[in-house]
Amino acid sequence: MGSIYLWLIIIFNISYMKKVNFKKMRFWSGIDHTQKLEQDVRLDLANLIYRYGDIRGMDLALRIYHSDGDIELSDDEFTYLQSFVSGHCSPQMVEAMQENII
Repeated sequence: MGSIYLWLIIIFNISYMKKVNFKKMRFWSGIDHTQKLEQDVRLDLANLIYRYGDIRGMDLALRIYHSDGDIELSDDEFTYLQSFVSGHCSPQMVEAMQENII
């Protein structure tokens, strides 16, 4: 019974990992939300975390920088990233983070 419970926890956690593609991040071009732009933010975001984040963000910054598509974020990584972006980035980026989560 214990091993079934463990597998259910693992499956539940894996299936609800959040994914983001920082290479093809989509942004609204303006506050009027009439046009979207696509931009590669890997280097800029990774450098921002590297310069102004803390040690918890180091691995995440490297994963973002080296990514070539969707990366999976644990709940802790997602919470850290959401908090970091909210405190260090423009409202446009904050909104894009919320809208680009898969």
